[in-house]
Amino acid sequence: MPHFHDLWWNDHIIRMETISGGNGNYDVGVDIIWFINKILIPRKVWNLKKDIVKMISEAFSINNDWCRTEYLKSIHVKINCEPTIMED
Repeated sequence: MPHFHDLWWNDHIIRMETISGGNGNYDVGVDIIWFINKILIPRKVWNLKKDIVKMISEAFSINNDWCRTEYLKSIHVKINCEPTIMED
């Protein structure tokens, strides 16, 4: 089931659709992976899309989702889409 996230940045909302997954357990440790499947960027900041995608990747690389920190081994982020312009 997808997750939906809004990132408020410089008075603009960037919308995302993601799925999280992973493997492992609390005995051996957990590896989390975030799949970013949709990124909607407002037209007014479209020229900054590379910076926005980098910022999204950095933000999700520290999001442990459902996993308790003491059991977390790693977090990976996979951007599965090209950003699209969000119409006003």
